[in-house]
Amino acid sequence: MRRWLLIPLLLLVTACSAQPVPAPEAGETSAPAPSPSPAPEVTLPAGYIGASEASEPPPAGEAALRGAGWSLRPGPVQVGPLVRTLHPVVDLRTGEQTIGNYLIGYAMMRAPEGQEMVVVPLGDPADLPAVPVTIRAGDRSERITKLTAPIVVLTVLAGAPVSLTVEDGRPQTLDLRTGKRAGRPDTDLLYDTPRLAKTDGPSFGVPGSTGLFLSVEAELVPGVDGAGYARKGFAWLALTVEVGGAECDMRLARSSFRFETGGRSYRPAGGHRVDMSVAAGALALGTILVAIEVPEKTRRGTLVIEPAGSREGGSCGTGRLTTVPARDSMPVALS
Repeated sequence: MRRWLLIPLLLLVTACSAQPVPAPEAGETSAPAPSPSPAPEVTLPAGYIGASEASEPPPAGEAALRGAGWSLRPGPVQVGPLVRTLHPVVDLRTGEQTIGNYLIGYAMMRAPEGQEMVVVPLGDPADLPAVPVTIRAGDRSERITKLTAPIVVLTVLAGAPVSLTVEDGRPQTLDLRTGKRAGRPDTDLLYDTPRLAKTDGPSFGVPGSTGLFLSVEAELVPGVDGAGYARKGFAWLALTVEVGGAECDMRLARSSFRFETGGRSYRPAGGHRVDMSVAAGALALGTILVAIEVPEKTRRGTLVIEPAGSREGGSCGTGRLTTVPARDSMPVALS
């Protein structure tokens, strides 16, 4: 659930010379021939929008932007007329490599007259949004279908505001000069998340097996990876249910869970598969995510668990799943 959820090697300098690549010795054929070496200093065109790789993890702490299955964790922003990159840079609009290559991955990037470089690391490549983003620099706007690398490289008018907006149904904007979120729209629950810390849940016996015990964590968020965003006025009660006990594979039906609050009952969409494997000694563990759409003001209620579905292997055997008791419940209070 932690998906609903680099400090880059970019150094601001004033001058630098690229080191020549040693010529291969006669007879060497194992390495591919490099693409042409970049000039020691490359002046980028005005209004350039590119992206580069990074090799270090993103900074720790909360993401500046977070959505349904993505997050951005900006590192230190580099601004100036001249910036050095240690990685190839690709034009985000054309997909063409503009600077560097994998054997000679460095160059000095200079902004054209009247403009400056803005270079922003956005975090782990695996966390980048898979939806279009809009980059605004001064009075111009560019829509990029998908970010392909975690460092954004721009040339912009000196001092002009620069921002990036993720267009995924609940648009969020990042100020690229400060690395901070701009505004707090209807995604506030992602940042001020009401939650229930991991707590013990009910236990169930499975005939022919040693039984199952549960622990539950809960968060209330507007978006969940794989489920998208809840309807207006609603949020996802996102439950991480850890199942422990004997090794057991199960497919649980939608009817296995419901949440009761304010005299109404809410159920998740779809079913859930639990693949338990031995984690320590004879103990087997499996985890599932249960997302239930509830009114966004919900803070407490009762989680009712009534395991239904099929046994698909392990110590539980195969066939229809039955448990003793057939149903149990636990209070959920979010804070």
